[in-house]
Amino acid sequence: MPPSPYAPLLKTRKNLAEKHDLLTQHHITLKNGDRLELLYIADKLMLNPDGLQDYCHNHPSPWQEQVLAQLLIDLNNELIPRWVRLRYQLSDPTQTTFLLEDRQPGWNRPDVLARLPLLS
Repeated sequence: MPPSPYAPLLKTRKNLAEKHDLLTQHHITLKNGDRLELLYIADKLMLNPDGLQDYCHNHPSPWQEQVLAQLLIDLNNELIPRWVRLRYQLSDPTQTTFLLEDRQPGWNRPDVLARLPLLS
């Protein structure tokens, strides 16, 4: 999939702790009550939280697997994280959760990833 027209909303800044595996977490509640969690280990760039919020609130509903996969592509293109996880939880009674992960080729830190819960 190519980048979406919403990708430019994902504003970034320089990572001042580039030599470390800096873990960053963002939580967004969408207009429909669904919840999105972004967890990533930054490389050269950090995501501005307001950019993720703009992306999420400007993207048309419904948020399902395809939109989540597109967000992962856009994050990988704009942010280029060492590792990234998206967790999306529907607000309906089923409590369905979607989980997507990706990492840069060659980045392998099982000691870091082992400390992270799969689903919380």
